[in-house]
Amino acid sequence: MNDERITRLEQNVKRQRLAILFLSLTLCGFVSIAATSHKNGVFDTIQANSVIIKNDRGKNAVVITSDTEGDGTLTTFRRSGMELVHISATVDGKGTVTTYGKQGRKLVELNATVEEDGMITTYKSTGKKLVDLGATVDGGAIFMFNKTGEGIITLQPDEYGNGQVGVWNRKGKGRVFDSQ
Repeated sequence: MNDERITRLEQNVKRQRLAILFLSLTLCGFVSIAATSHKNGVFDTIQANSVIIKNDRGKNAVVITSDTEGDGTLTTFRRSGMELVHISATVDGKGTVTTYGKQGRKLVELNATVEEDGMITTYKSTGKKLVDLGATVDGGAIFMFNKTGEGIITLQPDEYGNGQVGVWNRKGKGRVFDSQ
């Protein structure tokens, strides 16, 4: 009689172990399905040293990080992996935005000058500067460059607030015309 009871108990324990194993595997399956089927989340705060988003080719699409000085940077990339837009700070801590062409050369740069005024610079696809639009100590200014990057025209105020136009040839010869 005792042998019969022990045999039944052993069978019951064996069935319970199988049931627990089956339930555990089922629970793990549901958790795995739930973790992979719902990829969106809402968070109040995400904290990380860097965030890197990859494209379907495994190349960087967006990188959010900080530079060596601790200023934040955000860079977006073309599908090929080359930089497209870079938002960061200059060496002296002023904000800057730079866009790049297909060959990786600067096209437009928006930043602050030494005097903390704004400056927009445009470039040819060859990397040569074309136009500076911004500020000087005396007011707004436009500086134009030829295809080889040499300054040829300036439009800016003089120290008294009067307009000046400067025109030069490729050899640096020219003159400044003051308003009368």
